[in-house]
Amino acid sequence: MTGVKLKCPAPGCGAETDELPEATLAMEMLKLHVSLVHGCASKPEKPKRPALTMTGDVVEYGTWAAFKHQFTTYKSLANISGQAVNHLLECLAPEVYKVLFDTFGESLSQMTENKLIENLEHLIVQKRNSLISVLDMMSLKQDSGQKVLSFLAQLKAKARVCNFSKACECGRKVDYTDEMVLCRLVCPVCTIKSFRKKCLRRKN
Repeated sequence: MTGVKLKCPAPGCGAETDELPEATLAMEMLKLHVSLVHGCASKPEKPKRPALTMTGDVVEYGTWAAFKHQFTTYKSLANISGQAVNHLLECLAPEVYKVLFDTFGESLSQMTENKLIENLEHLIVQKRNSLISVLDMMSLKQDSGQKVLSFLAQLKAKARVCNFSKACECGRKVDYTDEMVLCRLVCPVCTIKSFRKKCLRRKN
C-alpha cells in the first residue's frame, strides 16, 4: 500500500510530511507543521479591561475593592508597568468620568495613578461605617433555594469590610472574621433543638 506525503502550502517552504499510511494522519502532521513553523496558532486573547460603574450616585465599597484588585490584575496581564492613568480612565463608566471631569477638569491628565485612585475614593466611593457594616452582615438571610456556598460568599464579602480584628496584648493584630462568618452561617441552624443538643454533647 502506497503511503501519503503532503507538502506545505506556504510559499517558499518546501517542507513535506513523512510518508504515512493514512491521509488523515498526514493532514494532522501538516497542520502541526503549519501551526508551529508559520505562526498560524491562535493568538492569546487580550486581557479584558475592568469597568467601574456606579449604583445610584455612589460606588459601593465592596465594588470598589473588587475593582482595584481587578485593575491590578489587568495591569499585570497586559504587561503595563509604571503609571497607568490613561488605562485607569478608560475603565471608568461615563457617569464616573463625568464626576471626575466636572471636579478637576483637564488637570485629570496631570494626576498620578495613586492620586487619581485617591480622588475616586474620596468623590464616589460610599463611606464605610463599621457598625452599619456589621449590622448588614448579621442581618443577611439565606434565600429559599440558595446554595450554601453562594450564601457563604455573600457573608464573606460583607464581613471583609467589617474590620473584625483586635489588638492583642502581645502587640499582634488578631483577625476573627472567619469566626464571625461561621457564627452567622450556623446561627439559624442552632435554633433547631435537636442540632443544639448534638452540639452540646461535643467539644469544640
